[in-house]
Amino acid sequence: MKSLKIWRITLIMLAAVSLASCNSDDDEIPSEDYTFRALAEMKNPYIGQLKYGLKDEGTRQTIDNVVAESAEELLLEIPLEPIAAQVQDEAVAKQLREWKTAKVRATYNFNNIEDEYFSFGLRTELVPDERYARPFTRTSFAEYEGLQLLFSQDYTGEYQKPNEALSFNICVDKVLINQEPLEDFKPVIFRYEGVKTSIMPSVWKSTCQIRYSLFGVSEDFLRFYDVNVEYLDVNGQMQSETIKNPTWVYEPAPVSFVSAPDEFKCRIFALRKSDTPELTDDYYEIGYGINTHVRFLDAEGNEFYSAKHTEPSSYTWGTDKAGMQQFLETPEIVIENFSLNLNKDDMISSYHFFI
Repeated sequence: MKSLKIWRITLIMLAAVSLASCNSDDDEIPSEDYTFRALAEMKNPYIGQLKYGLKDEGTRQTIDNVVAESAEELLLEIPLEPIAAQVQDEAVAKQLREWKTAKVRATYNFNNIEDEYFSFGLRTELVPDERYARPFTRTSFAEYEGLQLLFSQDYTGEYQKPNEALSFNICVDKVLINQEPLEDFKPVIFRYEGVKTSIMPSVWKSTCQIRYSLFGVSEDFLRFYDVNVEYLDVNGQMQSETIKNPTWVYEPAPVSFVSAPDEFKCRIFALRKSDTPELTDDYYEIGYGINTHVRFLDAEGNEFYSAKHTEPSSYTWGTDKAGMQQFLETPEIVIENFSLNLNKDDMISSYHFFI
C-alpha cells in the first residue's frame, strides 16, 4: 500500500447496539417521556474498564480508569493501537499510533425501559478533534485523515439501575484506508463496563503534560562524553537517543487524564568516549541544565499534581588540565534518573477538584 496522502477522507464510526427485552411481552418503542426519564437517570460520568481484542480470539487487553460520559449523548475514547497493529503501511500505522485514540459519541435509541433495567441501541460518530479532524457540521461527518472505521451493528448495551452500571459492546468490523479496504483485517471488539462516579467532566478535559529536557550542555562535556537518554514516551514505549547538541527536549502534545500513561521514566547519562581527545587546553568547563517534570492540569488550566526533577537543576564546573584528567577517570555519569508510577484511583480519591 502506498504511503498515506492524508486529506479529505471521512472517518465514519457507526455502531448499533441492541438487547432483547428483559421481561417485556411486546416490542413497543418506549415513549418520549420514558426516554427523557431514562436519559436523566443515566446522566453522569462513569469510570471502569475498557477491554479490547480480536473478535475470534480470547486474548483481551484492558485499560483501567476509562471515563465515559452519559447525558443526551454518550462519549468515549477508544484506542487505535489494535487497528494500527493490522496496518502494513508503516507511515499509516505510525500516524495512528501518534493519534493514540479516537473520540466517539453516540445517541441513544432505547428499546426497553423498565424500573431497574434499560437496554438501548447506539448511533455512534466521530467527535471532531483539532489534531486531525476537519471542520464539522450537523449535516456531515467530521473528517479524519485517510481513515474510515466501520462498526458492526450486532452488539448490545444496557444500564442496570440498582448498581448504577453502564455496559456496552462495539466492534470495528471493517477499515478503509484511502477508501480501499484494509486486506485481511480482523474485527476488533471493545467492551466497556463502568459505574457512576463522582468524577466530573473536568477529568475528561484535564490534561497531562510531560517535559524531559537537557540544555546548556557544555562543549567540553560533549567532546569527552557521549550523552544518552532513555525514556518512556507518552504511549509507554521505551525510546533511546544519543544527544549530539547542547539542547535536547521531549515534550509531546498534552494528553487527557484517562489516556495518560501510569508510568514515566527518563534516564540521562554520559559515557566517556573510547577515543577521548588529548588534553591540551589550560581550562575546561563541564556544565548542563535539566528540566524534567510531569504535570496534570484541570479543565481550567490549574495544576493539581506535578512531579519534578529534584534539585539541583543545573551543574557547572570549571577546572584545569589536571582536574579534567581526574574527572575523566569516571567512565559513566548519571545526569538524570526520573521515575514516576501513578495510581489514578488514588489520584481520583485524593484530589478534591474531581468531586
